[in-house]
Amino acid sequence: MRLHDAFSGLFFMALGLAVLLIARHFPQMPGQEIGPSTFPTLIGTCMMIGGAIVAAMSLRRLRKSALVTLDPGWYQPLHLASVVFCLLGTLVLSIWFEDIGFPLGALVMCTGMYLLSGLRKPLIFVMAAGFVAIVALVMTRMLYVPLPMGSWL
Repeated sequence: MRLHDAFSGLFFMALGLAVLLIARHFPQMPGQEIGPSTFPTLIGTCMMIGGAIVAAMSLRRLRKSALVTLDPGWYQPLHLASVVFCLLGTLVLSIWFEDIGFPLGALVMCTGMYLLSGLRKPLIFVMAAGFVAIVALVMTRMLYVPLPMGSWL
């Protein structure tokens, strides 16, 4: 599915506005001209300006293209199944992430996506496990992000 660029421009304008509104409530640093809200305000302003430019340029060409076009690949059952799998998997993980944990949840999601993309080799489980292990090590050891291991361990 392809959305018209005007939707992307409007999305980035709304996201930039949200960043600006949130950054307004950041506390000021005493004795500093540049506080915690300076860079989010700059980024939000740039997002709004860039979104407005993209929306204006694409609305100028609106008569030449449709607002939404569906790619023929979306009519294939495996593509629809992978979208449903991702949405339901993300919903389940967002609700029970502490209980399921990162290793099991990411392994199931990664293996499922490999299977739904047409890969049937036994190596996909090893690839998924390696990917999950690398992400877990980078997140916990290098970035110090505490990932839940799950209550099943």
